[in-house]
Amino acid sequence: VRERHVFAQMMFANADAGGSFTPMVGWASGPMGRAYHRLEQPSFRTLQEGDVLALEIEGRWGGYIAQIDQVSAIGQPQPAFGDAAKLTWAAFDRVVDKLRPGVTIAELIEAATTTSLDGRAVTGLGMHGRGLGDDGPLLVAGRPEAREILELVIDEGCVFVVKPSATVDRVGDYYRWGDSVAVTNSGAKRLGTRSQELTILV
Repeated sequence: VRERHVFAQMMFANADAGGSFTPMVGWASGPMGRAYHRLEQPSFRTLQEGDVLALEIEGRWGGYIAQIDQVSAIGQPQPAFGDAAKLTWAAFDRVVDKLRPGVTIAELIEAATTTSLDGRAVTGLGMHGRGLGDDGPLLVAGRPEAREILELVIDEGCVFVVKPSATVDRVGDYYRWGDSVAVTNSGAKRLGTRSQELTILV
């Protein structure tokens, strides 16, 4: 299937559901470890057996923004794909469990960071503000952050897309999974309903 055909169906689905235009779609596709990273634009390729499709998909309506992140395998996935997914889901759950008023960015990064598979796999935290606009801080998994970012304290009412990822054998974004999360006085409330399960497109 042509990537641009898939992208066009996504734009149609957004419009048909009543979403505001233009929604942001972060698009990375191609062989694992050599995916083409494009923001809001698919390549002119057709999807191939062994590809991965890593998407940031945003819904926008009336100034509000929500995002999900999903990596799908096209055909037979790489051997560590399932392990990377489980590590990423566990990192997401730990961050959401920790996310509440008064916690610092440093504590959230720590909650997401693990090493596994005999040192072959590392998880890290990607996270940035959503809700009313494109808000900070913009955290990228594995990137050193300035002290003033690490010491930021989370307030009630903040909304984030929490999207940890796993690097395996130094291949970045081997797996990534994210959802929009609101910070309440009693803790974090996940706004999405997707289950944490492998998506393999055949």
